[in-house]
Parts: sequence; structure tokens; C-alpha cells
Amino acid sequence: MEIEPKIFFLKLHELIVNLVTDLKLELERQVLQAVPDAVIRGAVGRPLSFEVLVNDVEVFSKLKLDKFPSIPEVVEVVKAANNDEEIKPVTGTESCIIL
Repeated sequence: MEIEPKIFFLKLHELIVNLVTDLKLELERQVLQAVPDAVIRGAVGRPLSFEVLVNDVEVFSKLKLDKFPSIPEVVEVVKAANNDEEIKPVTGTESCIIL
């Protein structure tokens, strides 16, 4: 059975949206576990984007690296910022595999 291109694109888009939502929720969970008083805001961005800002400083952009950020590294950056340390970019990435 062949899938119409539009339907395939929609299903692929839904998978990506679900993946990004799951990643965002996991990132929020881990950040709040490490820094309970952190304030986390989310906003819908451009398609296929996933940017992370800490105190209005961009520390990661999926559009630039074409991968998702390393969650443990993002948590470390947030912890450092919470301790008034320098905010450094997240360089670690995780691949996205859709099965």
C-alpha cells in the first residue's frame, strides 16, 4: 500500500512535533530537578527549530547544528547560570532517530 505524499508528510511532521514536545518536556523535567526555582518558558518557533536560551542568551540552536542538544549539558549550563557563572554554549548533541 502506497502512502500519498501529503499524508506521509503530515505523519512525519506529527512524529517530529511529538519528538520535539517529548524532548522539551524531558529537558524541563531535568532542569527543574537540578534547579527547582528555574523559570522555563516555551514558544513555538520556526519549523524544525529547537533553540535553548538561558537568561536570554542563546546556548543552542538546532537550526545551526542540525541535531538536538545534549540534555545533561543544558542542565549544567542552567546550573552554572544559577550560580552566577559564565553562560557557555552547549556543544554536545544528540541524534534524532525516527523509527
